[in-house]
Amino acid sequence: MECCDVLIVGAGSAGSTIAKHIAKKGYDVILVDSRENPGTPQQCSGLFSKNILELTTLKKNEILKEIKGAVIYSPSKNKLEIKTKKTQAYVVDRTVFDYRLAIEAKSTGAILKTKTRLIDCKKNTAYFSNETKIKYKIIVGADGPNSTVAKIYEYPKLEKKIVGIINLYDKTQKQDFVELYLGNKVAPGFFAWKIPRKTDYELGIATELNTKKFFEKFKKNKTFAKNISTTAGVIPLECRKITVIKNSLLVGDAAGHTKATTGGGVVMGMRAATIAANCVCDALKNDNLKLLKSYEKLWRKEIGRDLKYAQMFRKFLNSLNDKQLDKFVYISSRKEVTDFLKKHGDMDYPNKIIKKLILKPRVWLPYVVFIKKILNIII
Repeated sequence: MECCDVLIVGAGSAGSTIAKHIAKKGYDVILVDSRENPGTPQQCSGLFSKNILELTTLKKNEILKEIKGAVIYSPSKNKLEIKTKKTQAYVVDRTVFDYRLAIEAKSTGAILKTKTRLIDCKKNTAYFSNETKIKYKIIVGADGPNSTVAKIYEYPKLEKKIVGIINLYDKTQKQDFVELYLGNKVAPGFFAWKIPRKTDYELGIATELNTKKFFEKFKKNKTFAKNISTTAGVIPLECRKITVIKNSLLVGDAAGHTKATTGGGVVMGMRAATIAANCVCDALKNDNLKLLKSYEKLWRKEIGRDLKYAQMFRKFLNSLNDKQLDKFVYISSRKEVTDFLKKHGDMDYPNKIIKKLILKPRVWLPYVVFIKKILNIII
């Protein structure tokens, strides 16, 4: 039987980040992943805002496209165009990115074990499908929305989840902007999208129900190339009510650190992982597992408000019928709004936008037509 201070289950971006920071402090860390290669297969679009550069570097071989804007289509094809001259986001190859982060964690001293799937935990001993046994002081669940760690430690369920499907097509796209498609007849509960990559492009969709059926309908007039691959995954749209129980904690998608507006969770997950690493090291240093509780308070203080605002905005959009969505996009396409979004828009931190928006009544006054919808969500 192997022993460690911290066992981290899941070598995605959040899991590898926390493993790296804890191992750097000299503690014994074992990072396990059920896959042969972390990041494979890629189950998300890999569209990161430029805020990712505050958390890690991006290597040349990881960047598939620099994105400078977006075009959002309403149900009746009204357009909201937000195009800039500067890079606002990056399309990243998650298979390369996640693997690199796992290797970085390994290089700092963490032991990396792949093809190692968690089965159960009893008395601080983890049992795996390949008959590996690991004794730990603290366990971290970074194993996605269907987290095994969360099930074993009986965390509250993620009540709000949707399913996303992605197809890749082998045709180069010259555009440097993403396309989003709204509508209850297109993608109820979320949206469909098109994202250009280096030598191919991606069509994707996420919905509350019948995702496959809506995807087939969406693709009909938009696919003119050969389908290279198809992947699917679960996207959490809310945080778990609790993310620390006993000597365990959850980070990333396992905790629900995902933006309900876009479904992206890498930036928020890596930020939460950094907070978690500090709390874990503090608990180990003082030999006091109760100090893990500070993680709950700290991540909610740092990123909780932004995640909450994203949930509220998602609820607002989902409350609109197609006619109202048309009106919302039409209002949003005004020059005052697009200029504001070009200057202050942020995919990750809506709290920053709201603070600046309050001082711009010319931007937000036309939205009072939705005041009843807004108040129903706020109150």
